[in-house]
Amino acid sequence: MLIDGLADEVFDIKMETQSHEPVMELYSGASANYRRGYTFMDTFNADPFSSECQHNLFYPFSSGAEWKFALWLTNSGLSMAAIDECLSLDVIKSQRFSFKTAKALWKLIELLPSGPRWKYQSVKTKSPTQHALQVFY
Repeated sequence: MLIDGLADEVFDIKMETQSHEPVMELYSGASANYRRGYTFMDTFNADPFSSECQHNLFYPFSSGAEWKFALWLTNSGLSMAAIDECLSLDVIKSQRFSFKTAKALWKLIELLPSGPRWKYQSVKTKSPTQHALQVFY
């Protein structure tokens, strides 16, 4: 008889949890709506040279080949003096790149728009933590 009563209670609990009505729990401050900020593409298109890129995809470099060579030079680990020496070789001079020195190369690189930057915000928690909680976006 006790088992039958227990079975009825379990059945009643199951019926309560199988309700198809939506359940809503509110948490104040869980979400916030901020005004629209600038996206990476907004910043990219606001670049003063974006119109040049419509005509020359590799601007400020004159061609894809020049861009690839400039990329190789900057990633090579060569010093500025070694880059100048490389650019002074006759075989490189014959290519007629738009930069003749490492300094001129870096000036062109500085014209390129920067990529998106990570931002973070520290979050205070109710419970103590070993390390500060930071949300990166």
